[in-house]
Amino acid sequence: MDILILLYLHIGSALLWVGPTTGAYVLMRSTNDSRLIPIYRKMVTWVELPSAITLFLTGLTMAWLLGFPPWSKVALGMAPFMATAEVVHYLSCSKGIDMLRRNVDKIAAFWTVVTPFLLYLMIFQPKL
Repeated sequence: MDILILLYLHIGSALLWVGPTTGAYVLMRSTNDSRLIPIYRKMVTWVELPSAITLFLTGLTMAWLLGFPPWSKVALGMAPFMATAEVVHYLSCSKGIDMLRRNVDKIAAFWTVVTPFLLYLMIFQPKL
């Protein structure tokens, strides 16, 4: 498979993973209406999780095709922590709006640090 196709799938899944979920989270934070939780959970189930899985699989495949350069090993080493954050996020969707907000606030802080670091690794591909 052409690595450029994988790269486009990787970028597309990153946009689908971050964009809709950020918008839904901002909307959910602006109201106390618990009727939004089932809708939010559906969005997480049908958009965020598949996008995160595609993001991981395309990244893993590209790293394999590139011979696992050192920077990709760092990114892949972070995968268990990112997966844990996603599982906590998913499970929080059924725990009520207060629990969801509390957990997602912590997860958002985690992603605020992790995302720029991952982008740095992938764009600049430093020699580690």
